[in-house]
Order: sequence, then C-alpha cells, then structure tokens
Amino acid sequence: MTKRRKLTPGKIPMNKKADTEQNTKQCSKCGETKPLSGFRKASGYKDKYRAQCTLCLRAYAKQYGISNQAKRAEQDSIRYWKNRERKPKPSFDPNATSKACTKCAKVKPLDEFTSDARYQDGRRRECKDCKNQQVNAWRAANAEQINALARVRNSTESYKALTRERVRRYKQRHPEKKRADNVLYHARKRARFT
Repeated sequence: MTKRRKLTPGKIPMNKKADTEQNTKQCSKCGETKPLSGFRKASGYKDKYRAQCTLCLRAYAKQYGISNQAKRAEQDSIRYWKNRERKPKPSFDPNATSKACTKCAKVKPLDEFTSDARYQDGRRRECKDCKNQQVNAWRAANAEQINALARVRNSTESYKALTRERVRRYKQRHPEKKRADNVLYHARKRARFT
C-alpha cells in the first residue's frame, strides 16, 4: 500500500510539466515549452490542459484521417444507414399545389420554390424570394472577395478565349440581335458627335 502525501494548506500538487504562474507548459509530443493558450483545455488533467499542444494534436488528427480514410468512410456509411432507418419519413401530399416556406412561413404555390431532387416533394424548403435575399446578403457581405476572384479568373488567357468563342457563337445564332445592336451603337455614336 502506497503512502498518501499530506497536503499542507497553500500547497497544491501540480503537474511538473505545467508552470501556471508563468502560463507555460511543455508538450509531451514535441517537447517544446509553449504558452497555455497553445494547449486545449481538458478537465481530466491536473492542470486542466491537454498534455499535447494544439499543433501536435492537429498533426495527429490529420495523419489519422489520412491513414484511416477507408475505415472512417465505412463507419460513416454504417452511421448514415442506422440513422436513416430511425428517422420517421415526413408525410407529404403528392397532389399538393402549395407549400409553406421555412424562412418566411408563408404558404406559396409550388412555382415559387426551386426544383431540388434532394427533397421528397422535389422542391427546396425556402421560396425563391427568401433564397434570393439570402444570396444577395451574402454577395453584399463578400463583394470584395468575389470581385478579386473574378479579376483573377477574367485575366486568364483561357477564359478570354472562351468568352470570345461564346460571343462568336451567340452572334452566329442571333444575327438579327447583332444587327439591332449595331444600329443602336451607330445611332449613339452619331448623336455624340452632332
């Protein structure tokens, strides 16, 4: 039987690797001493932080994911089919002519919902208006990023060639629109110089 060490008031045994006064700890994997912010919190440890630093844990998780890809895919498949059997299938009327939008909660005709084969009734859950508002809000919030990507894409030579080919085919298919565009262009040009 091992002897239990008596604790004196004010003295609490701490993990030797952790120095909470200096807010540092040594990683058990890489051996580096890092600040406590570089470790994940865990209640099962004496100092309430994991023994491995976050970078080592990430590297391990990535390596595990790569080496066990087939095993994880099989587990995901099993989990999917188990959960699918448990889920009650929602009942819907195949002859329905209207549906309630999940965003605005308004009942609208089926024409107001985009087609989507993933859903049982073949229509998205949110109406076209709500989806458009969502897309427009996202575009407004990410306009700078979208414009930067478009500039990069539009500057490539392959994209320019593709655009020229698309315009050429359009002009061949719609010669009357091309003629109307030419008439309008020349009328504006004449109006500018007079």
